[in-house]
Amino acid sequence: MDHNPLVSVIIPSFNHEKYTFQTIQSVLDQSFSDFEIIITDDCSTDNTVSIIKQFNDSRIKLLRNKNNLGISTTLNYSISHSRGKYLSILGSDDVFEKTKLMKQVKYMEDNKDIGAVFSWANIIDQDGKNINNKNEFFRHFQRNNKTREQWLNYFFYNDNCLCASSTMIRKKCHDEVGEYDERYLQLQDYDFWIRLLMRYNIHILPEILTRYRILNNKANVSSERPETINRLAWEKLNILESYLDIKNTEEFKNVFPEHKKLNQSNNEEIVPKFVISYLSLNISPTHKIFAINTLYKLLKNKKTAKKISEKYNFSYKDLIKVAGKYDLFNNQTTHDLLVANEKYRKQSLYLRISDKLKNIGKLF
Repeated sequence: MDHNPLVSVIIPSFNHEKYTFQTIQSVLDQSFSDFEIIITDDCSTDNTVSIIKQFNDSRIKLLRNKNNLGISTTLNYSISHSRGKYLSILGSDDVFEKTKLMKQVKYMEDNKDIGAVFSWANIIDQDGKNINNKNEFFRHFQRNNKTREQWLNYFFYNDNCLCASSTMIRKKCHDEVGEYDERYLQLQDYDFWIRLLMRYNIHILPEILTRYRILNNKANVSSERPETINRLAWEKLNILESYLDIKNTEEFKNVFPEHKKLNQSNNEEIVPKFVISYLSLNISPTHKIFAINTLYKLLKNKKTAKKISEKYNFSYKDLIKVAGKYDLFNNQTTHDLLVANEKYRKQSLYLRISDKLKNIGKLF
């Protein structure tokens, strides 16, 4: 390939031998042809690499990790080898519809202010059968467009609703925002969307241009296994801190119009970190941990604490009360289990002693 392609299709692959051929073929079958395919295999232990090597197309570049490094590192490695003006992400078990690249390139060329464009997606099972009517992801991915500030507000209160395999990102925007955070396995997309929206507008084409696959036996990375649920909470807790970086007061007010409800003085000045913390107290357990931790740091400064007390009527006593209100670490549950266990142990010991005394009595 003598010139830089317009689009770099980025495919991170790992143990998807059953689907990889269809995934790659869906790119080769596009009505748009000015692309390269960068595939990084994350140390697959099945026949994924052998299947990739079956393709004889100069637009395909296969890279391989020596060790299993995870989705974020694999994505970053692929992107570092890309040459396209646009990046189009594709899971190695997902599928592009035939006009996906053509329609998104046209939109991006016509709308220079957009950092990334998405689309809706059909949901398919491991056999490729449409399961839209059986899976909540179909409705979850069918979102209407919002302003940049509205999206940031939405992501603060809610989880990711944008299909990664429907994405096309302007490469220069990606480079300014930065790489995928390699600490994350579950929410690397969610984190990237928030950081992107801090700088750029996005757009959703209201049509189905991607097929997103749901595997059986909770085999998707996002499936609700215990370790996934635990990891989601820790990743979300860290990602929420991105909102503390909003420096422009007017932008903050646009992202969080709810701030008006908290102001108990006539003073127009706001304390953004307090607003975020206070709002978080009414959302999820993860938000609550984020909120209380942020409040502790914020009120350590006495000058700031005084300002918050005067403007929002929230003092040290309120922080102490809030910190005791929520059993966020299951301390009460643990305590109750220990008490119940001790009660059972004592009862069991009493019964064992009683039985022994009865047996001794029988000897006489």
